[in-house]
Amino acid sequence: MGSELFYNGEVLRLHKKLYPKEEILARVIHSKQFIDKQFHTKLDLDIIVGKSFLSKFYFIRLFKSFYGRTPHQYLIGVRLENAKRLLREGVSVSEVCEQVGFESPSSFTGLFRKYTGLSPSQFQTKSKKQF
Repeated sequence: MGSELFYNGEVLRLHKKLYPKEEILARVIHSKQFIDKQFHTKLDLDIIVGKSFLSKFYFIRLFKSFYGRTPHQYLIGVRLENAKRLLREGVSVSEVCEQVGFESPSSFTGLFRKYTGLSPSQFQTKSKKQF
């Protein structure tokens, strides 16, 4: 039994040595999943990177190479997609701002307009007309 544990440990050690990217990829995926679940909370890069146990700059490079966006850009995108969903459901702009994790209505409105071309209230009005 002891030799089997040793053997399994050695196989795992060699696997990690030969295929280190798998473990790193798993860390980046885990961090992305963390963003997906916690987007509504106060998240910053240090919190996200802390989940990966990688250096900040290395993590940003890896994340961008895997997902095509920096972690911050991805977080903003997740928040805005959820904001659009809530606005379509008729939730007030101030409630949406709070529920998706923006700290101020002005930053929310500015980013929303930048990415959609409409203010949140314009988007909500337009969405109501389409249904």
